[in-house]
Amino acid sequence: MRREMQNCDPAWFTRSEPLQAAQLIQQKSRPQSRKRRGTMEDDKIIALYWARKEEAISETDRKYGSYCRSISFRILNDKEDSEECVNDTWLHTWNAIPPGKPEFLAGFLGKIVRNLSISKYRAGHAQKRGSGETQALLDEDLTGR
Repeated sequence: MRREMQNCDPAWFTRSEPLQAAQLIQQKSRPQSRKRRGTMEDDKIIALYWARKEEAISETDRKYGSYCRSISFRILNDKEDSEECVNDTWLHTWNAIPPGKPEFLAGFLGKIVRNLSISKYRAGHAQKRGSGETQALLDEDLTGR
């Protein structure tokens, strides 16, 4: 509180206006809104999905694209694979929203991109069948001679 008071103009603090001074401190200490300019509200984006308009995908990408890419990239550590997962997320969202209506679109998208990224990671890091032993079996003489 003391640091915040140092940033304010000392002339503001008079005995007759303590409430206004406190309001000034609160306004200066509030974080700025993280809302991006030119982005659509979630309920409007969901309405576009319900209307089956392709603009919904571009608006979703504009608002949540970097969020989804960061989730996917942190799992996969590969830009191309993470971009593919994000594009698959838009497809899954397109197919999932008309029957359902998510209350929290960011969480809904985050869950889809996370699950797709984990599936892609597991597919790329799965142990192959045989683990190289099939060649050894083929090289053996099975007739016993």
